[in-house]
Amino acid sequence: MLVFPGPTGKPNGHFLRSLKTLAFRAGLNCGECVNKTGHSCATKAVCGEWGLHKFRKTFATLHNEAGVPTSTFRLWLGHSDLATTMQYLAAANLRSERTRSHVNSSFALFSACGAR
Repeated sequence: MLVFPGPTGKPNGHFLRSLKTLAFRAGLNCGECVNKTGHSCATKAVCGEWGLHKFRKTFATLHNEAGVPTSTFRLWLGHSDLATTMQYLAAANLRSERTRSHVNSSFALFSACGAR
């Protein structure tokens, strides 16, 4: 499954370059990165802060929050090991509304038992 296909339906081999160009045009570069050829992200679209891997983590987090089984989007991401997929979700799970709701429910049960 391709999330960002090119015009022919095949993978876009220049997507990272496009992302970095958009970030540069929007003024989002950090201004401190220098690539291997000596170009600075203050003047070129080469900022190291921008990468495609964040899209994969966002994809996993959104599907996790929507209730899609982890084993399903593990396959979509192409991970052979569930532990790899779980690494994508570790920080997101700590901050999620669903986790907050579960914790609040747990404490509500605890306080209800203590009120007796």
